[in-house]
Formats: sequence, structure tokens, C-alpha cells
Amino acid sequence: LTPNLPECFFPWAFADAGISEVAQIRLANGPNHCAGRVEVLHNQQWGTVCDYSWDLQDAGVVCRQLGCGTALSAPGGAQFGRGSDRIWLADVNCRGTEVALSDCRARPWGDSNCTHGEDASVVCTGNLYPSRHCGWCRDQAGKLSDPALLFESSLRERHPQPALPPPPSSTLRPWPALPQCSWSPGGEAPSWGHRVWRLPGKP
Repeated sequence: LTPNLPECFFPWAFADAGISEVAQIRLANGPNHCAGRVEVLHNQQWGTVCDYSWDLQDAGVVCRQLGCGTALSAPGGAQFGRGSDRIWLADVNCRGTEVALSDCRARPWGDSNCTHGEDASVVCTGNLYPSRHCGWCRDQAGKLSDPALLFESSLRERHPQPALPPPPSSTLRPWPALPQCSWSPGGEAPSWGHRVWRLPGKP
């Protein structure tokens, strides 16, 4: 017996050479590919994750693995409907720095007293992408601002509007809310699912 080895109690899939395999995951029954019930593929069968100890750190790992930005919430109680297959995982415990959910600790595969009424879910931000719009904005006093760039979420259909994370640049400063802006190309940019960031420089 080797009780001190975490693999004995947390046996994710391992290759013959001892290299951990990344288990495939998906989000089911949600409004888009970055929100829904968490499902994991094991032994060529999809199954759900129990919401016991499920939290925002665990959800963050799921969002990162799926390329869906950061986690907005980690709802339990089968918020996106009950699964119908196996409940593969329970007591998932991620540090929050893992690349994949299969790097996190959990009970052995299928070892769960949960029901599908306790299926875990995730709601992610989606990624931000620069839109085609850039221009000038005015603050509440009507003063012309620094140049501005509009970023949009990859999840345009999500509701309600989330707090979008910053784009990958430390030189950009966020507006607290969507200001009055003049955009190029012309026309008003849609306000939902977007966030304005100020560029360095002066008009």
C-alpha cells in the first residue's frame, strides 16, 4: 500500500509511461459553448461532475481549458439541467493554476453518492477580441478622451452582460461604463457584450 501517493486516491487517467493524460471536457445544455453543465469524457463515455466542493477555482480551470476566458460563476444544483449518464467526478479540488481539470484532485472515477440534481456547472466570460471600431469618446463632462478601442466578447448571445476582463495589454485603461463615443468605421457600436478601453496618447 502507498497511502502517501495522491494518485492512489485521485486516479485520473495515466499513460503507460506515467504521463498524465488530459481528460476531454465540454459544457452542455447552456446558451453557448462557454456556459453549461460540466461533462468529462472517461472510458469513452461522457459523465457529469458533482457539485460537492465545486467552486470558482474549479470553474476557472474549466474555462481556461476550453479557451473561454475566466469564470464568472460556478453554479451547482443542476442549473443547466440534469445529466443522464454517469456521475464521473466528485470532490474536485483545484488550486486554480492547473491547465486542465484532469490536473485537479478529485475522488476516484465514478466514486460518488451524488445525484444528477447536484450536477456542477460553469459560466465563463468568453474571450475578448478587438472589434473593428476605434475612435474618440467623451466623458460625463463632455470632454474628449484619449483614443478608444472597442473590445467585444466572443459570446454575444449571453445574457445578462458580464463584467468583461481586460484585453492583454497593461497600457490600456478601462472606462467604468460605455461612454458616448464616435467610432470609425461609422455608426454606433452595439453596447451589449462590449467594453471600451482607452488607448495611451492624446487626441
